[in-house]
Amino acid sequence: MGDDGGAARPRRATPEELVARLAATRPDATDAAAVARWMRLGLLPHHAVVYGAPEVHARLEALGIGAPFARYLAQRAAPLGPVPAGVVAATFHGFGPAAIAAHVPAVWDIAAPDAVVAATLDGVGALLDRVLVDGPARAAAERLGAALAPVAAAHPTAGRPLAAAWAGVPPTGRGLVDLWLAVTVMRESRGDGHVAVLVTEGIGPLASHLLVSGDDPARRAAVARWRAWREDEVAAEGERLRSEGLLDAGGRPTAVARELREAVEVRTDATCAAPWADVGPATVAAIVDDALTSGLPLIASGALLGPALAGLAAA
Repeated sequence: MGDDGGAARPRRATPEELVARLAATRPDATDAAAVARWMRLGLLPHHAVVYGAPEVHARLEALGIGAPFARYLAQRAAPLGPVPAGVVAATFHGFGPAAIAAHVPAVWDIAAPDAVVAATLDGVGALLDRVLVDGPARAAAERLGAALAPVAAAHPTAGRPLAAAWAGVPPTGRGLVDLWLAVTVMRESRGDGHVAVLVTEGIGPLASHLLVSGDDPARRAAVARWRAWREDEVAAEGERLRSEGLLDAGGRPTAVARELREAVEVRTDATCAAPWADVGPATVAAIVDDALTSGLPLIASGALLGPALAGLAAA
């Protein structure tokens, strides 16, 4: 994070507190859109552990992919095949194109996409076997994987390249790994739908972040770090959003920006609600319970990076 000018930083919420926040916002199981929105954060730990998992990093490093951002790009884009930088930038949407081009397509000369997928799945399996050793948490994760498999298969992939690519990765037969695959398909299906909504609203990649986080000069380095933009690019976009009345003089999102953000989220919920409409309320409730139980050790594992933790803290 950026320098706070010596100000005391707020205490980071404990894993138990983050799970309690998720539990406090559990959705109406009969409202498919509300369920879809809750799952975005409720299942976030089950997907996002991949990005900070030492087991995954070690396997990708063994393939020769040393740079952390290169590992991220390769791991997430690998099911698309050896695509060029422009395709990765377009599908990921929120990251700086120049930073992506520094690693793609060169990374495919280091390791083939199929090898990256195999290494990722093997690393995820090792992580989950290490973290989910507690009986109740592991049992909950195994139930969750079985319950989510048909829901993930029902998530739309038409016009959603990342979701379609990950949906094409065959199940491994390893329950916890296949849970991660199911959650990943769901996450990318929603993400692809979210990008479509952003595009129709004319919200660009960098603006999509600043409309949520605001533009605090002291924290521009954090945006630059996590989203691969230069600090001067962040500053310029912040000034543009101020001039359009979407950020105030202090860089905070205005009421207009907050309304726009909520409208985008509502439309995004609608893009992935249909699969949940066919899931009975009792099954939804069980999925929520198992997500909370198995999510706690995943949050506590230390494998969730800053953006994921920030998302959970905002629940």
